[in-house]
Amino acid sequence: MNKLNGLTRRQLIKAIELLQQASGVQLYAAMYPSGSGRNLVRLSPDEMADYVTDPLNFSAEYWGITPEDLLDWSNAHGHVACPETSSSGKFPCGRSGPPIEDPRDWPNRKPRLCYHHQELADKAARRSGGRS
Repeated sequence: MNKLNGLTRRQLIKAIELLQQASGVQLYAAMYPSGSGRNLVRLSPDEMADYVTDPLNFSAEYWGITPEDLLDWSNAHGHVACPETSSSGKFPCGRSGPPIEDPRDWPNRKPRLCYHHQELADKAARRSGGRS
């Protein structure tokens, strides 16, 4: 399916340029994945045409990661499952801690404790005088 609805890439760029010239509008893309203001990026007409035709690959290139990593990060909402065993014996416990906010950090993600297990680890560290 052609996302340009019959427009050529050049026609799309020209339309974006005319819109900017006529109204002074600056275009921002909610970089994939969207959902928070920090993902808003000002794009040139040429970049906007690339983004419109292939937002996943354009965004992955922008963030400097693979499209697969970007999709994984997006689908997980930046959360990594806690590696500890739950009180019911389920491994991993499946809960998550603080999300990884920056998709560039996703490919090198490390296991993160959920809030419950982090609290238990902090209490144990305090009891042992900070030694782990």
